[in-house]
Amino acid sequence: VGSASEAPPGPLVLMVTDMVGFSTFVERVGDVRAQATIHVHNRAIRFQLARHHGKEVTHTGDGFMASFRSGDEAAACAVAIQRQFARYSDDHPDGPIRVRVGLNAGRVLPEEDRLFGAALNAAVRVCGQAVAGQILLSESARAMSGAAVGAKARPLGTYALKGCAEAVPIYELAWSV
Repeated sequence: VGSASEAPPGPLVLMVTDMVGFSTFVERVGDVRAQATIHVHNRAIRFQLARHHGKEVTHTGDGFMASFRSGDEAAACAVAIQRQFARYSDDHPDGPIRVRVGLNAGRVLPEEDRLFGAALNAAVRVCGQAVAGQILLSESARAMSGAAVGAKARPLGTYALKGCAEAVPIYELAWSV
């Protein structure tokens, strides 16, 4: 995205991931096993970000915020993440990794080597509407994606998201293992 002193040119697609049920998992299995699981989670997401030209913005402990120049790359990354964790969870039924993913697009401002702005806040809110294993995207993220993504995006309706002045059309991005 650039240094903290330069604004990114043009809109970005912002991806937010959140590991569902992680606090309960920590309580059930303990800190050591939970830490090993979060290391698997972090490596997997960072691998997919690198593979799909995403840039890690923030690590939230049990999730990530990332940015992409391309809506297609962001969507492909989100699908790859869900596929990877679905396979992992099938192989580890006693300690599955289930994440929800939200995508939104818009302009952001650099702030102390992070990003700032309403578009990022909306990405967090879109992610918060998702359930484990689901990829949700806003109209702006869908619009920055190609026809292939658009064809797989099923409209879910318009949602009033906290901090957003207007209701936002939300789509579910279909994926399979």
